[in-house]
Amino acid sequence: MVNIHGLRNVRSCFFQTFISYQMKKLLYTLAFQLLVLAAHAQEVQWVKGIVFLNQSLQSIPLEIPGVMNPKLVPMSQSTVDIPAGTTIYFFHKKNRYELITIKPGMEKRIVVNELINQRKQALKLEK
Repeated sequence: MVNIHGLRNVRSCFFQTFISYQMKKLLYTLAFQLLVLAAHAQEVQWVKGIVFLNQSLQSIPLEIPGVMNPKLVPMSQSTVDIPAGTTIYFFHKKNRYELITIKPGMEKRIVVNELINQRKQALKLEK
């Protein structure tokens, strides 16, 4: 004869163990994800107060991924906060080229039109 109460206890114990294991697994997964997110949040370092100067008589469109796509008007300056490691692009004949990568401790005053001319020469682009 089978002891019904014994089967219930075994089944109950199995489910409690299974649920306990699943809860532990879930809690460890959540804790790991929180650690990853916290580490990622600490990695992002902002470079504050970068000044873009346009000393030319032409508008200069730029692309700053994740921040904005400004169009620097002639004879102007624009101040912006950018995460370190962000690459800024300029356009030449509808093609996008790397202008500069933002690094902590770099010069915060960037004369964009002069930098673009230097990059065009380095890339051997026509003016």
